[in-house]
Amino acid sequence: MTGTGSSTSALVAAAESAGADAIEAFGIVGNETRLAILLALWEAFDPYTEDNAVSFSELRARVDVRDPGQFNYHLRKLTGRFVNKTDRGYELHPAGLHLVQTVIAGTGIKKAVIDPIEIDAPCLRCDAPTAMSYQDGWLYYFCTECDGFVGGRTGQPEGILFSQALPPAALSNRTLEEVFVAGVSRMLQAFVMKMAGICPRCAGVVGSMFEICENHDPPSDGVCPTCRRQYEVAVKWTCSVCKYRGQAPPCVAAIIHPAVCAFYHDHGIDIGYTIDSFERSQQLLSLMGKHEQELVSIHPARVLITICYEGDELRLTFDEAMNVVESST
Repeated sequence: MTGTGSSTSALVAAAESAGADAIEAFGIVGNETRLAILLALWEAFDPYTEDNAVSFSELRARVDVRDPGQFNYHLRKLTGRFVNKTDRGYELHPAGLHLVQTVIAGTGIKKAVIDPIEIDAPCLRCDAPTAMSYQDGWLYYFCTECDGFVGGRTGQPEGILFSQALPPAALSNRTLEEVFVAGVSRMLQAFVMKMAGICPRCAGVVGSMFEICENHDPPSDGVCPTCRRQYEVAVKWTCSVCKYRGQAPPCVAAIIHPAVCAFYHDHGIDIGYTIDSFERSQQLLSLMGKHEQELVSIHPARVLITICYEGDELRLTFDEAMNVVESST
């Protein structure tokens, strides 16, 4: 514990799973001057220029620290981990660049909020009007009348059809429809990484498991009162490094599996690379909403996903790692 008479730093006391390197990194950037140095180097950074070095004197002028000794002390603390020193000056280390980009993406250019607004698309379940909103870093697409696919938690809209974590920067220079498209695209990209066992946040190792609702009993037009989902099974991903988490019905995540992509490609539909319009994003969500899933085994856990399109059928059985263990057409 920290407190009067304690020699343990607050960072060390707070850390449990974070290692010594992470603790040291937090300590290094926990200073306004050092953060100003990183921001100044980012302002000078051009991603298409090979040499982004800023001289010591220019960097000190940008940060506006009069005492060169004090400035040099803070710069040295950053050098090697967040800043690189070259023959021409100083530039951001990839870790420093990522840190600044994360802050910029997480705060955006202005306060990022989209109040609920109706959009031109019918509900995937009941054909009623739908709306979208953005709050606290999440994009929500929901029905204005039915329960959707997932029941909203406190502070979330009811009738959720689709939700996706989206940095506030995604709202910059985009129309509402373009923000929606960005959210769907990001969801698909995250599925690709998670199903490959790679964390979309930090590239650490991601594990997956099925969460099965043992008392699943949703009404025909709503969600289960126990799990607050339409689907009995959800696949849950967790990163072993940064604690990233995500979940989705297996039948939804399966949209990016090669067998599913090939099935749709044979019917003239490309998955993933041509989401260039609001209409395309709606088409993909509609396809995912029509996939059927069935829990066919508990030990081991297996989910059968059935996809029908234009009279043809694809049946895939997935394990908890979202690997196909059996297929048929």
